[in-house]
Formats: sequence, C-alpha cells, structure tokens
Amino acid sequence: MRFEDVVKKINKKWGEEYTTLYTGDNIADCEMFSTGSLGADYPLYGGLPLGMIISFSGVEHSGKSLASALAISCYQKKFPHKMCLYVDAEHTLVSQRDFFVKMTGLNLKQLYVYDTIGKSADEVYEDILALQQSDNIGLIVLDSVASLIPRADLDNDFTKDNGMRGNIANTTIKFFRQMVNELPKKQNSLIIINQVSEKPLPTGAIQYVEPGGRGIRYFPAVKVRFGKRTYTCGDKTDISASKASADIDGFRLVFTITKSRQGKTDRGGGYMTFRYKDGIDKVFDTVEAAIAFGFIDRPNLQTYRLINPETGEVLDGGNGKLCEFRGKNSLFSFLNDNPQFTQDYVNMLSDFINKSGRTANLLDEAELARILNEENSIA
Repeated sequence: MRFEDVVKKINKKWGEEYTTLYTGDNIADCEMFSTGSLGADYPLYGGLPLGMIISFSGVEHSGKSLASALAISCYQKKFPHKMCLYVDAEHTLVSQRDFFVKMTGLNLKQLYVYDTIGKSADEVYEDILALQQSDNIGLIVLDSVASLIPRADLDNDFTKDNGMRGNIANTTIKFFRQMVNELPKKQNSLIIINQVSEKPLPTGAIQYVEPGGRGIRYFPAVKVRFGKRTYTCGDKTDISASKASADIDGFRLVFTITKSRQGKTDRGGGYMTFRYKDGIDKVFDTVEAAIAFGFIDRPNLQTYRLINPETGEVLDGGNGKLCEFRGKNSLFSFLNDNPQFTQDYVNMLSDFINKSGRTANLLDEAELARILNEENSIA
C-alpha cells in the first residue's frame, strides 16, 4: 500500500474537522492578534498567537492582570463576534473593573466573568473545557493558577499534608493537555497568569518561586515575563516607585519573552505605557519604538517625518498631505485622530521588521538583565 493511501485512511478515521496528516508545504502560518503598539508587538514577533497557551508571569504588581485585560480588549476588536472569558480566581475584576475598562477599552458586554468561589480547580477546569466547545468562544484568561485548589485539598483536614503542590501540578497538567488539543480547533487562546514570589535564602540571596508545577513552563507556546513597573511623567518613563511624586501621569509595564514557539526570544524586551487620564498610550509607545528603529526621520529637533521603510519616502497621510509634523504633539494628535492609519502604520513597520530582520533595543539593558536574572533563578 502506498504511503499516500495510508494517509487518506488515517485522515478519514479522524474525520474532516481536523486534518491529521498533511504535506509540509501546507503548514499554516501562526496567526496572531496585535496589541496595536509596536513597543509591545516587536518582541512578540507581531503579537500574541491564536490557538495556543500563553503564560503571563512576574512578581506582584508587575501588571500581569492589566496586560491580560489589554489582550482581551485587542482580541475583542479583532473578533467582535466572539465571547471572551475571565476566570477571576483572585477577584481582580471585583475591585479593578472600572480601572481596567478605562486603561484598556475592555468591552464588558463581550466578556463573561467566572467566579471561582466555592469551586475546586477540577470543577473550574471542567467548566472551562465545556465552554471551549462553544462555537463563539474567544480569548480565555485564567487569573491565576496559584489561586485554584484541587478538590482533594479543599476537602482535606487542615492538619494533614495531602501533597497540595503535587495535586495542583497534576490537575493543571491534565487541563493543559486537553486545552492544547482544543484551542487550535476554535483559534482562540488561553492566557494563564502566574505570580512569581520571592523567597529569602539563609545566605541573604533571593530565590524566585513559580507555583503550579513544571507543566506551566512546558505547555505554553509563549511565556511573557514581566518586570517591576515604573512610573511616567510625560516623556520620562523610568521613575521608580520610591521616587514617584505627585506629578506622575501614569505607569509603564515592562516585559521580555523567555519562551516562544512562534519566533526567537532574541528581541530583548517591550513595554506598555498607561496614562491615568486616557489609558493605554499606544501612540506614545509606537513613536518611541519607531524612533529607535529609525523609521521616523528628524531633520531637526522640531520636525518629525513618518518614513516608509521600504522606499525611504515620507508617508502620505491622506488628502495628499505628507506625514511631516512640527513638534511631537502634532505627530501624536495626528496618530490619535487617525486610529486606522496608526494601526496600518504599526502593521507595516512590524511586517518590514520581520522581513528584513532589523533589530533595536527597546528596553534598557539593565532592566532586561534584572528580569532575566529573576527568571533564571526560579526554583
């Protein structure tokens, strides 16, 4: 029997819904959804992947939940017919719902929130798997793995050690194994949030611990590791918490990619800037990244020109007007007032970067080293 005949037989056995065997030239590209900011999309090689598990990890107050809300908001814009799910095991949305909406543009009518009170990890995972079977299931956020307790431990006597760490890991691994198979069928994604805690050692050093077992390091296709947030005042974005004063206008989340099955992890780090008044400042982050890459020409201190990287010519901003601006505020106003142009501009720059292999350092090397040192010291 010919190889091709066996292929047809196996594919027929598994049904037409999901092709099991296919030739290498039919491997599909990994589809992604953009954050809308070049400062965040660049290290992600264009955005977050669909049909996969994504891990957001980091120390307390590093912005993992807020970044997840932003991911949902971006997903909602790309797939307005789909319903997203936020598994609120830490009751994050109870106290921060309005703040998250203001910061990210989250659409609450396109979002279901799952309350985990009184439910074991096993029951929560079973319900997520049931929801995953729906036709219009969208992005799922699990906040967080460490807050879910297996049924065996919920029913256990306080004085007994039932091996909870192992129970959590085993339950979570079983769930991940099933979700890895189910996510590609609906082209939605699962973001798992995991908080890295600090454990002082007798030597005085700090060891970092990430709960949930090794499955959390194995199953995600992309691991986003957040560092400690900084605060902003205008163009200044690196103000530490200890030096923050009354005139700060927002904050910045910083991250790097420590694992990726959709690209390399060689692009350093990225950032997301939020202003207390207006929320996510995608325009500011995009302009900063474009300047770092040399995509914005500055013939003098006051002039900003948006350049087409393919041709080297100044872009047409519409109505025959070139994208040349006097002062950064004029540039920001134009990009804010023309969101479709701005998104097309981000996509164009991302495509050129990926095609040309061009690189730039977006994150301060010292900050990047701190994040990686924390990640590498996880027990």
